[in-house]
Amino acid sequence: MAEPVSGWIWRSNLRGFLELLSGYVGYPFDETDWETVELGVQDSDDEDADRWYAYPLIEAEPPRVRAVPARP
Repeated sequence: MAEPVSGWIWRSNLRGFLELLSGYVGYPFDETDWETVELGVQDSDDEDADRWYAYPLIEAEPPRVRAVPARP
């Protein structure tokens, strides 16, 4: 189940955050992705939800968690 995350990311930290997040979901975030995001956020407005920018990080394979029971 996905959990929403909220809070602020300063523009100067945005690329590093997206690269880190992409690594977690298995998405190869590259220069083209960054250029697209950088252009998209220019016209975004934090006070107008209709002007927020969204960029999908489509993972190659859904993240999985595997659990193995402890041996007695």
